[in-house]
Amino acid sequence: MAYQSQFVRFRKLLRAALMLLLFSFFLTDALTAQGSRYEAGDVFRLAESDTASQQLIAAGEWIEIAGVAENDLFAAGSSIAITGLIGDDAFLAGESVNLSGIIGDMLLSASETLVMDGSVRGDVFAAGDELRLTENSVINGKLFIAGNEVQITGATVAGRTRIAANRVRLDGVFRDHVVIYSNDVEFGPDYRPLGDTKVVSTEELYRENMGNIPEQLILDVKRPSALPMLLFQTGLYLSMLVTGVVLIFLFKPVTADLHRFATERFWKNTGIGFLLVILTPLLLTLLLFPVITIPLAILICTLFTVSLYLSYLAVAMMLGLQFIQWFSKKTTELTYYWSLALGLVLIAIINNVPFIGPAFSILLLFFGTGSFWAYAVKRYYEPVITDV
Repeated sequence: MAYQSQFVRFRKLLRAALMLLLFSFFLTDALTAQGSRYEAGDVFRLAESDTASQQLIAAGEWIEIAGVAENDLFAAGSSIAITGLIGDDAFLAGESVNLSGIIGDMLLSASETLVMDGSVRGDVFAAGDELRLTENSVINGKLFIAGNEVQITGATVAGRTRIAANRVRLDGVFRDHVVIYSNDVEFGPDYRPLGDTKVVSTEELYRENMGNIPEQLILDVKRPSALPMLLFQTGLYLSMLVTGVVLIFLFKPVTADLHRFATERFWKNTGIGFLLVILTPLLLTLLLFPVITIPLAILICTLFTVSLYLSYLAVAMMLGLQFIQWFSKKTTELTYYWSLALGLVLIAIINNVPFIGPAFSILLLFFGTGSFWAYAVKRYYEPVITDV
């Protein structure tokens, strides 16, 4: 779905921005090297009775802050748990983040999973695959989160809320405006917004499927524009047309011979292409395991990718030529150029036909790949005739 891909791109972009911001704080602090405590290792735990008066920077597989960090916290690890008190901001990056303690100011988190069961006295910026805020969660500032699935089950948010996700389940008290970007939204029985709630989607949403509907609900359906994709496809096919014209001009004798060779052995070439498309990725996977064969795998992958592109152009030319020959048996040099242009148009139309289009495109891919490689092998083993 187009909207889902937008969420994925937005989530990755936000996560990258959070990681970059976190790294910049690490770098700045490392350069100044003043007033900070550094901890690194597989496991780091700040016990309940411990207090870190300086800025705390921790990196490890497992990080737990059960005591008091009076200043900022920078933590990067596989698993991060905050059960104590952070006096200022918290910048967290990890596979899983669990917060049941108190953050004195802002929380910035980038993780696969975020579970929040504590309080944040400032703003919250979070990105991840799954984000859950329980009924004990209290946010005194704004809430900005992006993920695949967002579940807020009874939290209290004082500031504005912005959520972008594929799936949103919302419950709790929201004392300011709420804006949700999603095609799948459900409100819980205890959802109480003091401001309006706006849902922005690319699909029609039905109120009866959204649970406990708030009084001030605004549904904004924004259909994705087809213009960007149309412009992209137009540019792509024009670039392929230019490439094909140059190749036909440089290899005029080969063009006619390739068309004859391919059409005379349609099903055989299609079978060869099927085997190549299936077996080549398996071969590349095997070559990636020994380090010594990785360069060979890269070379084969490059050659195979280029051959797929050339096969696509060859199929377009042959498809267009076959269409033209239904109306005129006469073939001139210009016919091949017109065939390429017509073939690209036909393939563009075929690709957009539901159900049948993708299947036909795959068949053409097998045919083009098999024809290209079978013809290349044939030309390689042909005897070279020289004048005596």
